[in-house]
Amino acid sequence: MRRVLPACTGITARHARQHDRTVEVLQHGASTSNVYGDTPGSASPSVMEQGHEKHAGHRARRQSAACYAGIAWLARLRWPSMSRTGASCRTTLSFRVITVSLLDPTPEDMDTVAVSPAEVIVTAENGVRWRRLPGSTSSAEEFLAVLEGLGGDRVAREWSLWREGEPRREDDRRREVLFQWEHADPPPGPYLTEEELEARFEARWAETKREREARAAEYDHDRAMARLKLLSAQADAGFMRHVLENPASDAQRDKATEFLAVAGQEITALEAQVGDPNAIPDKHGDLPEARRRYNLDSHMRLFRHETLRTWSKGQQPRFRQLLAMPMPQPADMCAECQAPADWHTYGVSLRLFLATPEAGSQAETIARLMPGWWERCPASTSIQIRQQWGQGLPDFDGAQWQAMLTPLLRAIFAPDPPRKREKPDQRAILERRLRSAEAEASRIRGELADLGPGTGGGRRQ
Repeated sequence: MRRVLPACTGITARHARQHDRTVEVLQHGASTSNVYGDTPGSASPSVMEQGHEKHAGHRARRQSAACYAGIAWLARLRWPSMSRTGASCRTTLSFRVITVSLLDPTPEDMDTVAVSPAEVIVTAENGVRWRRLPGSTSSAEEFLAVLEGLGGDRVAREWSLWREGEPRREDDRRREVLFQWEHADPPPGPYLTEEELEARFEARWAETKREREARAAEYDHDRAMARLKLLSAQADAGFMRHVLENPASDAQRDKATEFLAVAGQEITALEAQVGDPNAIPDKHGDLPEARRRYNLDSHMRLFRHETLRTWSKGQQPRFRQLLAMPMPQPADMCAECQAPADWHTYGVSLRLFLATPEAGSQAETIARLMPGWWERCPASTSIQIRQQWGQGLPDFDGAQWQAMLTPLLRAIFAPDPPRKREKPDQRAILERRLRSAEAEASRIRGELADLGPGTGGGRRQ
């Protein structure tokens, strides 16, 4: 099977390597030609791609709508966690302007020194100095903001950039600012050569692969399944707490209390078996922390942005609720699907890369017998399955479920209320019939007039 890059990443492993090269330049003063002269080559599989090969065809279909590759030195703006090394992607750069032109606006907290007209020099705390190119228009503040953004949170920057092409336009603006600056002088020590940079990145990448392969080799299926049961039990407990806030009947309150107690006992037992759930990788060697970051990016690009673009054309109440949704932190996301973990306590899953069950498989049979089973995230509550088999909560229905949702979830997932059927206006109906009859009478008069005067249109016998 040919590997296809996940549509929601928008970046290849090569782009991630080039981002690290950019950070290396900013921190250690390597030659800018080693970064800006490099162009993206053929795409190579990303780390997270290997965990989603089964859904490559689905991603390829969505790629045109949701994926565009980053360029070399802007790769950090595309995908914050896909760099060749965890250390570089978490680096925070700190800068201070110590020399600016007297022709530019001077912030109050900047040190200023008179230099040549229109010349602006920015010095970072690591000693690397940057000069604005002649004829450029970006300010020192703009340049510092772009540099800082290279080590920032891309999802936070693009969370509200939902309009078609808006993230790309913002990236283009940042690229234009960066290209207006160059090193003011060689940094301390010699420039790193392309070969030295590549060797450093290759060593980091090899270490990342070794760590991932080592985790995959030690994969414990039973422990991984126990982790999923633990997450589902926690979601069950959350769901019962929501129900107990406003139970529909005494019988429902008693049953929800019983389910909550059972879930608590199950959670205690599973926690002893699982240990730290965040230390358990999947069969590909990917830890939950990395998968949560991946899923947050997918949530933003493939769910939030696409849904906002659709709802902006007519579903205004839903649009406003989703637009106002604050960005979840990566730690708040589910590692198994693209929903925030708290959504599972309401019975809501968001599986954007879900393929159909294989024909003739046991999964296909179960999915046919239990609608919604296949779409449910394994970390979500199992209350829907219980309800279908008559083993759930008494007196619980769709109306109660909608009522206990948060305003955001209700706006996103609850169906539109049925339209009230208005009583027919008998007067209006009769008036329409009268107009129709008058129009028919007028037509008949016209046909009679065309026949002209006569004694009759029939033949005498």
